[in-house]
Amino acid sequence: MLTHAANSYLDAGLCVLPAKRAEKRPALPSWKRYQERLPTAAELSAWIANARNGPDAICILCGAISGNLEMIDFDAGGESFAAWWDHVPAELRDHLVVETSPSGGYHVIYRCEAAICGNLKLAQRKVDDKIVTLIETRGEGGLFLCAPTPGYELIQGDLCQLPVLTADQREALLQAARKLNEYVPPVVNVPRNPSHTSGGGIVGESAASSVAHGNMASDNSHIGACASDSAARPGDDFNIRGDVRAVLEQHGWLPTTERHGADGNEYWRRPGKDSGWSATLKERVFYVFSSNAAPFEPNRAYSPFSVYTLLNHGGDFEQAARSLRQLGYGGDTSNLPADSAGGDSGGVDISALLAMSVAQGQGASNNSHSGAGLSNNAGSGEHRADIADPGPIPEHLFHVPGFVAEVMAFTLANAPYPNVGLAFCGAIALQSLLTGRKVRTPGDLRPNIYLLALASSGTGKDFPRKVNSRVLFQVGMVSALGDKFASGEGIQDALARTNAMLFQNDEMDGVLRQINLDRENKRESIPNVMLTLYTSANDIYPLRVRAGQKEAGHIDQPHLTLFGTATPQYFYESLSHRMLTNGFFARMIIVDIGKRGPGQSAGSVRNVPDDIIRVARWWAEFQPGTRHANLLEMHPDPRVVTLDRDATTAIEHLQRMTEVEYDRSELKRDEVGRTAWSRTCENATKLAMLYACSENHENPIITLPAVEWATAFAMHQTRRQLFLAQSYVAENPFHAECLKVVRKLREMDGQQMQRQHLLRFMRCKAADFDQIIATLMQQGEIMSVDIPTKTKTAHGYGLA
Repeated sequence: MLTHAANSYLDAGLCVLPAKRAEKRPALPSWKRYQERLPTAAELSAWIANARNGPDAICILCGAISGNLEMIDFDAGGESFAAWWDHVPAELRDHLVVETSPSGGYHVIYRCEAAICGNLKLAQRKVDDKIVTLIETRGEGGLFLCAPTPGYELIQGDLCQLPVLTADQREALLQAARKLNEYVPPVVNVPRNPSHTSGGGIVGESAASSVAHGNMASDNSHIGACASDSAARPGDDFNIRGDVRAVLEQHGWLPTTERHGADGNEYWRRPGKDSGWSATLKERVFYVFSSNAAPFEPNRAYSPFSVYTLLNHGGDFEQAARSLRQLGYGGDTSNLPADSAGGDSGGVDISALLAMSVAQGQGASNNSHSGAGLSNNAGSGEHRADIADPGPIPEHLFHVPGFVAEVMAFTLANAPYPNVGLAFCGAIALQSLLTGRKVRTPGDLRPNIYLLALASSGTGKDFPRKVNSRVLFQVGMVSALGDKFASGEGIQDALARTNAMLFQNDEMDGVLRQINLDRENKRESIPNVMLTLYTSANDIYPLRVRAGQKEAGHIDQPHLTLFGTATPQYFYESLSHRMLTNGFFARMIIVDIGKRGPGQSAGSVRNVPDDIIRVARWWAEFQPGTRHANLLEMHPDPRVVTLDRDATTAIEHLQRMTEVEYDRSELKRDEVGRTAWSRTCENATKLAMLYACSENHENPIITLPAVEWATAFAMHQTRRQLFLAQSYVAENPFHAECLKVVRKLREMDGQQMQRQHLLRFMRCKAADFDQIIATLMQQGEIMSVDIPTKTKTAHGYGLA
């Protein structure tokens, strides 16, 4: 029965795999590659026919590989299914595929016309301090066990004939589930330490639960309660009487026609969305569902002060409080104690806002207990709100349909140690070279990109390079391939011969070292040459005058793609303010590929599929423009890759947002932030163009899915760069030691560590260690904790 059903599902375009029922996972040692390609019928039959270790279940991978399949999972015995079914539009119910699960839950399965996101939690409940998920989705990167696995039974529809919903119809299903949510997490009101409320307090979890934006009783007393003890602070005052609706509407948020639901919620729609809703507002708590509503995070609750700060001041709570003070919010501070008034900081306790020096702020000079004597050691006075680590690039962002996906699939199927991040870097670098000097955006951006994969030895970083070399050899472009470069002059000489190059360099550690060592900013250093080439992709690049030449040559519209690798340890240790503000570094796409995956029987790089070679050869032979072929080689006339209307709107929205963030960084004299935000929109546009060329090489058009993918990718890169600046770039040696402690605790299980083990790790004197710990505790970065051991309770520290 399993074999027949699995083959039927595969014929229907579903990515079906054998599974282990008890573990609810694929019964394969490595299955991530099948997020990029469907298994063959032979593979499927062989897996299921394995009598000794044969699977007792089958599962389906969700997302693009199964035709944008998504499943809504009803847990907790399916108790919310009936209520959800009643909320679903009647015209949709009969089209959905529904199955039951062994626990009494339900699966609702469908496909969508538009790309779907990753897994979403739609409805939750808090029971005895534990958060119980009632309804969630399985989307891109997810999977689920299905009928005819024992315990799973189809009660409506056929998995081989899934309905294809519009984006609006899918949104209706998700909204119906969100209406049943009974839990809202603690309200975000300040960026850090709740004991130091900066113009407002962190609304407690118990208070937030009372406004769960669902079927629970509501009470807005928590806002007033937070402010009653500190009414002088402008943030608290704004929480009570500020017009949060006006702030939202000013930034493009719109109330929907279903503004006031039966549950008391107001439903709001994010900018750029034409239907449905993205957040709710109830009892002055703004709860965001959408994962595309930057600067808000999904499944988070925000106070009015947080909404105002994020939208109007880029997350700078100090600046927001000052602004509100000028607008008349907050009381008279003359009778308040120094800690409440915040000294000279306009009612803001800077130490709670900045993960920096407790003695650096203006108000600290009046507080003898706030770290006196450490003011020269604790770090920068730069005002940057705490930035969460976005983590490695999510795997679904490595999916680019068409040529890139096909090259990745071949690489992953044949590499001795397949790695999705490395496969992506290799494939997107190949796409970049093939399109070099042949396409451009209406704004004249070119497809040249610089990729840096952080990969340790033995992770399989050589195989993607071999694939690129083989493809270029087979299509007659091997002369465009470069390996190592010893100097900037060497790069120029290589480009002078071929005009477009792909350098696959395994020694980028040395190039990064040049950024920090080149204090004189020498013109011919490798980083400077590569930076100039990057910005000259749509211009004339003058070559140096070589020996025996009377005048310099030039290249019209040079193209250079870099696929470099560096060891993670050196990369992180070499991070500096100089590197993060360097123009060459700011233009790099950095992919941390993580640990080496499980090995497999390696295939031959010589067996590149014909479809890959066919498309690569098409690009190699493609000569856009009307000039003679010889002239086009010297003076290309690239084809314009246009944007459709929705894509144009999305890019314009991203441009406005990044310009606001740039301006805010400039006001704060945050050079790292200014550098990062200045390139976000440009990087996203380049990536969207490569997406379009991969998706349809003969008629590339930048569509909304391309921009959405590229925006998510570029925004992740920017946030990662800002996080690295916060976590690794120190102002002085003492600050570096403080950052080292925080990084170590962050990587530990439970984010805590015994004192003796942390002291051993730091390798410093006990007195110096105690000073570091005291500073971090005063800043609200860490806290003292008791850690149970096998014999006793040990003293230690954890992240606050």
